[in-house]
Amino acid sequence: ALMVLLSPEYVDIEMWLPPLTMQLLSVPVLLLFVVHRRKLEELRFQRLQDHRQRLAAAQRLAKVGSFRIGSEPSDVYLSEQASLVLSEERMREKGLSAFETLVLAEDRERLCTAIAQLESGSVDSVELEELALDGDSERRITMRLRRDPETHEVRGSFQDITERVRFQKEQQALTRALADSERLETLGRMAGGVAHDFNNLLTVIVSATELLRRETPDEPLLEEVAVASDKARTLVRQLMAFAGKQPLQPRIIAPGQVL
Repeated sequence: ALMVLLSPEYVDIEMWLPPLTMQLLSVPVLLLFVVHRRKLEELRFQRLQDHRQRLAAAQRLAKVGSFRIGSEPSDVYLSEQASLVLSEERMREKGLSAFETLVLAEDRERLCTAIAQLESGSVDSVELEELALDGDSERRITMRLRRDPETHEVRGSFQDITERVRFQKEQQALTRALADSERLETLGRMAGGVAHDFNNLLTVIVSATELLRRETPDEPLLEEVAVASDKARTLVRQLMAFAGKQPLQPRIIAPGQVL
């Protein structure tokens, strides 16, 4: 059959070549076929190894682990990243329940419910966001599970999203800080406007008080008004400084005299 595939004229050749000659001719061809077949298998194996290495490198970079649990307890596969979190022995022993001990108690019920739904066949796939790992409350993972309804094989993956969650929290903190800064800026503009209007009223009060003090210098009430006006001027300067319209002028004071 091999000679027919290699040479369509084999049928005609067989008619005038002796059988022994035909056998001798077929031996090198068969050896050539075996060598070629082995080289193809080696090439396929090398390509498969290269593919696995690239996949492992991509999973390391993305911090993604994949796993498979077959219908038989011994049929378990863990990728390189998944083996850092789980062991094959534990997966063979407990199956999907092995994940329950990985997360904190606050997320364990959510994970157990999803696994029970998957094993009962009520759902074919589940996705769980931001599961906190036990032993490292700051570490977060996202898990996806899918069950084949025919073979009952479960394939899943999980991704370490700790850096993403931390970045989101930092972004939220920056957003809150920006909102607080905008509120303070608005308050400063309002304070500047109030201080400006109050300073106009205070100028009239101070001017009228000075005129009255010239006419009746011995009036004690006018002296109190003058002292209160000076304090009001200090308050106006502080409000203007808060609004950014007047720089602060720090000075050394005696607390006893101020109080």
